[in-house]
Amino acid sequence: MIRALLKDNLGWILGYSIGTSLYILMIAAIYPSIAETGLIDAKLDSLPPELLEIFQFDPATMMDSVLNILSGNYYGLIFQIVALLFALTAASRLLARPIDSGELMLYLSAPISRSTYVFSVAGIGIAASALVALLNALVLWGSDMVWNLDLNYEAVVALCVSSFFLLTALFAVALFFSTLFNESRKSYLLGAALFGIMVVLMIVSGLSVDYEWLKSFSLFTLFDANAIIQGSSDWVLHCVILALIAVVFFILSSFTFKRRNLTL
Repeated sequence: MIRALLKDNLGWILGYSIGTSLYILMIAAIYPSIAETGLIDAKLDSLPPELLEIFQFDPATMMDSVLNILSGNYYGLIFQIVALLFALTAASRLLARPIDSGELMLYLSAPISRSTYVFSVAGIGIAASALVALLNALVLWGSDMVWNLDLNYEAVVALCVSSFFLLTALFAVALFFSTLFNESRKSYLLGAALFGIMVVLMIVSGLSVDYEWLKSFSLFTLFDANAIIQGSSDWVLHCVILALIAVVFFILSSFTFKRRNLTL
């Protein structure tokens, strides 16, 4: 079963892993040239301070290293969108769509319980999250070898480990929604709505100190790339919290899926 699921889902897993890694490679490749020309500094100076605050861009330190650029450009912005799409895609492809298509009936007709299927799917999602984080880390390491970027490897490890736990937690939440409905469209829309609210809360919290409390309702507050790079984030604790969230939602997914009246 696991082999069949991996075969069917390897394409999108490699797509996210390679796609994000290629973006990191592109930033690493152009960093030496843009650091010398100062084009990014000039562009940042022309942007409104409020916009820089929302997207966590710090003009004073952004060009100090490629990690600072990635923390604002990739991990602080693009990665959030990628993480949401990754979680929704994984939950849809691994559980929601098999229910829609009736493919799940083939797996459950074998001596496989619903709980076994859910935890097998969870294992594949965790492995996919690990592949994304690991390949991102390897690309950063390889880029440092080629372009001598003088990376802070403690920060690299913290970023990649934190990204893995964030991906896993978001996937667990999306998987839970997939166990609630027989139609993949409904679970996808509900998950997308919740994740979209999380992103909006993070953006609004950056508009004013008065709204900063809103980010407490978003999982993304547990992944602060700028704070990780600056060494001011308790990222280990945040990873533990994300891991606990993932475990809770995996268990909830198994519980609800076992009690579902499936229309296969």
